[in-house]
Amino acid sequence: MSDRPDLHLFTPGPTGSTPEVIEATGRPVVPHYGERFVTVYNRCIDLFKIVFQTENDLFLIIGPGTAALDASLSSALPDGARVLVPGGGWFGRRMADMCRAHRADVDFVEFPLDEAIDPEVVRRRLETADVPYDAVAWVHHETSTGVLNPMEPVAKAAKEQGALTIVDAVASLGGVDLPVDTWGIDLCVSVTNKCLAAPPGISAVSVSSAAWEAIDSNPSSR
Repeated sequence: MSDRPDLHLFTPGPTGSTPEVIEATGRPVVPHYGERFVTVYNRCIDLFKIVFQTENDLFLIIGPGTAALDASLSSALPDGARVLVPGGGWFGRRMADMCRAHRADVDFVEFPLDEAIDPEVVRRRLETADVPYDAVAWVHHETSTGVLNPMEPVAKAAKEQGALTIVDAVASLGGVDLPVDTWGIDLCVSVTNKCLAAPPGISAVSVSSAAWEAIDSNPSSR
């Protein structure tokens, strides 16, 4: 480990933090109980909602983005759920694998590594399905290739067919515009240690009313 002050991280993550953030980590720990912690926690929720641009419920999870995405999928997808997963690259494929791990019936529509998801392909797949899809799950920013996938038209196509929208925004939140409510994202997952440039260890999930309906009616919710 280097103590050089000019050391910069150029890995996909975690990203480097500013001196102010690093200094803050050296402050006394706030006990995870009592009014002081509640005040800090609620303030964090409020600030995350601003970045997510949402009025939906928002939860913080102690763990990486994978933990938050796993919790979202296991809560919202019943066994045998029909899930359309468009994408390309390592994290797009991993989204499909994670849905399968939760016993979903996954239709993975793969795009070339250097191309973004084509919303019209997604729309046609949804409109021509013999059995309706329960959800569409995709990655906003594909870290492995640098491709930024479209959000609003994909979400609109999903909503027109009554499908839940689940988005991995781990590498995009805070770096590009992400109006969760305006775009109709039901479950949106991100972390502190990418564009927000905070230390790793905390992930966030926004949960819409449609997502709550899916969770509450899921007999296999884990």
